[in-house]
Amino acid sequence: MITRNSDEFTFEKYEQLIQDPCKIDWKKMEGLVPVIVQEVFTKEILMLAYANQNALHKVFETGLATFYSQDRQALWIKGQTSGNIMQVIEVLYDCDRDALIYKVKPTGPACHLSKKSCFNHINKVKRFRPLKE
Repeated sequence: MITRNSDEFTFEKYEQLIQDPCKIDWKKMEGLVPVIVQEVFTKEILMLAYANQNALHKVFETGLATFYSQDRQALWIKGQTSGNIMQVIEVLYDCDRDALIYKVKPTGPACHLSKKSCFNHINKVKRFRPLKE
């Protein structure tokens, strides 16, 4: 975990994170990694997007949730047009180093449909009896 506002954060640590192949596996998905966006206090999952090295660099440079749009082939800052920006507090990476979590303080809804989260559709899983041995 790297905390942008931490006393322990240094540019050198950031450089290691984005450049050291044993830190983030940028090659696995052709330079992109999935980013889960989580509200820092409630722990609610807000959205899923993708980032490349330049997007992650912008996160540490600006403190704003920044992603890479595969459709537009460009970086985008969440909320740049809507005003619903997200301040990134922490960036975590998983054990395989091929996925990130941005822990954020949002200023408005995450979803383009004006909902707090993009994950609003619930399908309940039926409960099955355990198999007998």
